Amino acid sequence: MTIPAKYSISRIIFYILSITLGLLFLFSAFSKTIPISLFIDNIYNRFSITYQAASLLARFIIGFEAGLGVLLIIGLYGKWRWVLYSVFGLLVAFTAFILVIWIQEGNEADCGCMGEMVKLNPMWSVIKNILMLAMVVILIVKDRKKETTSRYYFAWIIPVIFICYPFIFVPGELGIDKMYAVTYNDSLTAPPVDLRDGKHIVAFMSLTCSHCREAAAKFARMKKEDPDMPVIFIFSGKADQYPDILKDFLSETQSGQIQRHFIPKSIFRELAGRGVPSIFMLNGTEIEDKIDNYKNMSVKRLKDWYQGA
Repeated sequence: MTIPAKYSISRIIFYILSITLGLLFLFSAFSKTIPISLFIDNIYNRFSITYQAASLLARFIIGFEAGLGVLLIIGLYGKWRWVLYSVFGLLVAFTAFILVIWIQEGNEADCGCMGEMVKLNPMWSVIKNILMLAMVVILIVKDRKKETTSRYYFAWIIPVIFICYPFIFVPGELGIDKMYAVTYNDSLTAPPVDLRDGKHIVAFMSLTCSHCREAAAKFARMKKEDPDMPVIFIFSGKADQYPDILKDFLSETQSGQIQRHFIPKSIFRELAGRGVPSIFMLNGTEIEDKIDNYKNMSVKRLKDWYQGA
């Protein structure tokens, strides 16, 4: 008995490879959104671009990756098999990026390829990508399907939908509402500030971080020079959790006049990103910019921003 070509062992293996690769792409895209702020930080900290540009690029990558994943799962490769070649190109780009991280930061670095869900060092990330590249090459060599014109167009629609999705449904905000739902407020003598209204400079700090103390001391000096500067410190935990360390922090930095909020560690990590101090310039809940080097902060720059239209 002759097995029809479309049901042959080689075709079954072909479909398994395509579906497996598609599922890996989908999972990779999904994992980068939990939370998306960490993936944005990963791009922002490694490229000389603005925070808004990093946010746009992160969303495009996630959407494109998810769209390619769906096309691989349903076996729709488009005219000239552009889907397979796009997958190959994306994997090559990712691998080159990981190799740069490996060279610059060593094998202990986290490339962020699978977000926070799966931690992979550069070596394992490169191995994973090489295996995936081998799978793509097999698909390119073995694919002999004839696509119809309607399927050509359909192959473009799916990526467009998925590229749009993270721009529409994945928040481009700092998550202030989530923070306020659980904020532990140490309001000092002034009334609590609603970060959702107006412009604010929000600095995520650690009480034990030496760089945070330097940044806090600089903010204190700038606040003395410009009392209207809308700066707020965010710490993890509760105000009464580490009273001695907090007292020492405020004494060393002379920043007792600056308002501060305390939030749970899990939300602090999600909002602050990978490192502290993490300083955002907010207009309402929208991130307008991020200060990547506190040593370069100036009263003039911040004043021009918060007093601007």
